[in-house]
Amino acid sequence: MPPIRGLNPEASRRANLLLGRGSGIRVQPGQDEEFDQLHTDYFAVWDRSRAYGAAVLALLQAHAMELGPS
Repeated sequence: MPPIRGLNPEASRRANLLLGRGSGIRVQPGQDEEFDQLHTDYFAVWDRSRAYGAAVLALLQAHAMELGPS
């Protein structure tokens, strides 16, 4: 990891070790845009899967209403 500007090398190393434990995700310098796109895509897939699930439930409910009480 490159050193953090404004900190001495030892403080920078410790900060990088501490911050690296946060989410487990460390983005390489220059790959910020790719990371942001992957992050956006992940949540877009999540939204689509929830919409699909909601549509399936609506169809099942509509079908059950057509069949009437069992």
